[in-house]
Amino acid sequence: MTTTTVAGQLVFDSDYYLDRRQPEWQIYEDRGLVCVKREPGSKTPMVFVDDHCVEVLEALRAGAHPWIRAKR
Repeated sequence: MTTTTVAGQLVFDSDYYLDRRQPEWQIYEDRGLVCVKREPGSKTPMVFVDDHCVEVLEALRAGAHPWIRAKR
């Protein structure tokens, strides 16, 4: 699967993100800094996290396996 991202975003599996999601991350989601997208032809949506969301990225990276996250 190919995923198109904007520079400064990291991509995570949506299930992985939801398993670790914290209520305080809602502010990032409301601002569009964290969003869920399903690429054309993909069966699974991915979560795109802006690299300015340091708190979110640190939490996601702490337990991520290399095959769960992909830097774009």
